[in-house]
Amino acid sequence: MNFVHAGLAIAGLAAVAIPIIIHLLFRQRRRPIEWGAMRFLLEAYRRSRHRMRLEQWLLLAVRCLILALLGMALARPLVSDSALPLGPGSRVVYLIIDNGLASTVTDAAGTTALERHRRSAAAIISALTASDRVALLSAARPIEALVDPPAVDHAAVLARLDEMKAMHTPTDIDAALSRVRESITLRKDDPSPAFVYLLSDFLSGSADLTRPLSARLAGGERPVTLIASSPAAEGARNVQVTAIDSMRSVALAGATDLSGQFTIHLRRVGDVSNEAITTVRLAAEPLPVPAPMTVRWASGQSEAKVEMRLDLRGVETGEVVVTASIDRDALSADNARYSVLDVRESLRAAVLDRREFGRSGDLASYSSGSWVRRALDPGSGSQISVTDIDPASIDRAAMRRLQAAVLTRPDLVTDDGWRVLREFLDAGGLLWIAPAEHEQVVTWTDRAAGPLGLNWRWAREAAAPGKDESGVPLADDQPPSELLALLSSELGELIKPVRVLRMLPLEDGVEPNQVVLRLADGSPWMTWTTSGESGGGGPVIYLASAIHLDWTSLPAKPFMVALVHEIVRQGVGHAHQQRLLAPGATLASALPSGAGSLRGPGGSAITILQREGPASLERPVALAGVYEVLDERGAAMGRIAANLEPDAARTEALSSTQVSEWLGLSGSWRWLDEDDAAAALADQTTWGEISLALLLAALLLALFETLLARWFSHGLRKELESGGLDADRFAISSTPAMEGHRA
Repeated sequence: MNFVHAGLAIAGLAAVAIPIIIHLLFRQRRRPIEWGAMRFLLEAYRRSRHRMRLEQWLLLAVRCLILALLGMALARPLVSDSALPLGPGSRVVYLIIDNGLASTVTDAAGTTALERHRRSAAAIISALTASDRVALLSAARPIEALVDPPAVDHAAVLARLDEMKAMHTPTDIDAALSRVRESITLRKDDPSPAFVYLLSDFLSGSADLTRPLSARLAGGERPVTLIASSPAAEGARNVQVTAIDSMRSVALAGATDLSGQFTIHLRRVGDVSNEAITTVRLAAEPLPVPAPMTVRWASGQSEAKVEMRLDLRGVETGEVVVTASIDRDALSADNARYSVLDVRESLRAAVLDRREFGRSGDLASYSSGSWVRRALDPGSGSQISVTDIDPASIDRAAMRRLQAAVLTRPDLVTDDGWRVLREFLDAGGLLWIAPAEHEQVVTWTDRAAGPLGLNWRWAREAAAPGKDESGVPLADDQPPSELLALLSSELGELIKPVRVLRMLPLEDGVEPNQVVLRLADGSPWMTWTTSGESGGGGPVIYLASAIHLDWTSLPAKPFMVALVHEIVRQGVGHAHQQRLLAPGATLASALPSGAGSLRGPGGSAITILQREGPASLERPVALAGVYEVLDERGAAMGRIAANLEPDAARTEALSSTQVSEWLGLSGSWRWLDEDDAAAALADQTTWGEISLALLLAALLLALFETLLARWFSHGLRKELESGGLDADRFAISSTPAMEGHRA
């Protein structure tokens, strides 16, 4: 026998000592007091002493048994024989509901998978008895224990089930099973059998079979029955918008370049054997709506992309929400994707260099900072405003007003200055670093790498990259880089006259995708990386040569102006693009400084708890869409797009064999009977609860004890009357007290 509340059983057994203590207290000897009729009473006691002692022990045993039965009844004992006619057993049922993105797939009747799963869960709960306990968990990332510890209030569980909504996030079955395992382990002393129901269609967006399950639920002393709904027999045909890429995420008002051009990427999943047509639309209020474009899918084709352009002429400065959408299909949540285009009057950049005056107009005497200033502001009409900041005394307030900074004298930056530059990057700024033109032996690299969070390792000395005194050319075939995407068609001609005479190369830590420009020998000349945790900060650009004619011919070539402007504009745009929200996440990358909360679709607000680094959110982002960033006073600061993970919306069906093998890593699962979801509960031999029977036995014993006490008292009355005494006159109530009056 086991108990649901073992502590109450122990307390009930301990309470057995109460009548024993009372009995012993009444047996304490008292000083004999002689009185007139004492000898008659003692004579009657001697004649029935043995019978009275037997009666006393019998009453004591009955009273002790009453307390023991009462304590055991309150402790809810369980016996492992469900055939006993003592009522149904106490079971613990865990319901895991797949409410991830793939659960929003609709069938021919317009019913979503989540609605079917909720109906099955309600049928299981309705089949439980009053003593059964239920826990409810949602499996969309991040998983949520809606009811845990398991509760006996089934109505409350049904209410939480009705409130469950679909999330625009992947399903995380492994995390849900791990939570159930933790809950079962915490209640290891509870012998009640556990039932784990996993309700999902197991589409490829819900079950990632490439990631083995880590939670082992079966095999312990406690019986655990695992039941899963059968995988969907057929997947759904679905077309999704997987990406919307803009040529520039930060556009300048009145620009005539390709700032308004967007590339929309589509993917078709499920059965792709048929030919099909998808209409793509691009919208951005208050801009004119371009004509829709049509994608004609060939048989077997699963990927496609279209290019569409918004007319930015006459647009006012500010943020424009751009939405790419397609026709409605079986899964509507992935039919749209969002982007925020930031239109500005100009960009603010700084040259971190110490100004030197009195130089001649000879080009050879120009410092690196002078070349950068000329490139950023080549003449009238430039939309980049330039300011100068002494690198030895970098001002925090001044850096907060900038979007980009070009550091040509890193040797002058102090330790505090590097920390200020890191704050600038965390806020989404762009930092371009180049060696100082007079440097030979370099020491600033060690002081820069740590504060900026870089894993690059520099050479100690600058050197010529080749033996040719005319310098080394750039490679004809340059790596594709988003920073120079708009120059790709003419890049080959622009780099031809550029020569590199001296450079301070990076020796380690450079990834292939970080190379922007490389020399003819393949060594990287310009590299970039994204700063901050999880790549949420602004970009860091490194040019291995000082921007000076002693190091490279670049400053005097046409490529200089194009390179500087593209790096600044695309780098600032990349930092803006890195402001990310991911449905299901509690972190947001590179929000504006001073952000206090987010207001999402429907007006719901999410408080920002931590503002340094990736912002920590009060609760996960539930839906894809555009969120407004508010400051601590509730004033609008900008907008940020939240786009769902495309793989979470994959609707291909998985075979029962595949899913069974995958689930088998966590235990032995059986398939749910779709016609009778609660059938497994009826088939399972359970532990029977006998608390009601024990409580009834305790009440019957209490009644028996009352009758027995009156009967024994009546027997003593007869003994006294047979000795010639009046029993009412002596009012004998406790025969053990007579032990103290014996002579």
